[in-house]
Amino acid sequence: MITTARQIISAALKAASEIDHAITPAKSNQALAVLDGQTQQHPRETNGSLLLSQAETARALNCSRWTVRNLVLDGALKPISLRGLKRFRRGDILKLAEQGAA
Repeated sequence: MITTARQIISAALKAASEIDHAITPAKSNQALAVLDGQTQQHPRETNGSLLLSQAETARALNCSRWTVRNLVLDGALKPISLRGLKRFRRGDILKLAEQGAA
C-alpha cells in the first residue's frame, strides 16, 4: 500500500477514535497492521463459534466463496444444515487446511 493512503487511513482512525471511544489505539494499530500485510488470519481466529458460514470459511482458507462452493461439490468439504443454513465445522476446515484437497 502506498504511504499516502496509509497516512490518510491512520489519520481517519485517529479522528474516529476521538469521536468513538470503542476505537482504541490497539484496534487502530491492528487495522494498520492488516493493511500492511503483517497479520494473517488463521481459521481459529475467525470467531469463537464452532460453525462457520461460507464467507467465514473462505476467509479462513484464504480463498473465494466460489472455491468453498467447489470444495463442497468435489466432496472435500461437507457442510451441515442448520435450519436451512449451510455451516462448516471448524475441525473440518482445519483438517482441510492441514491436508489440502485431493
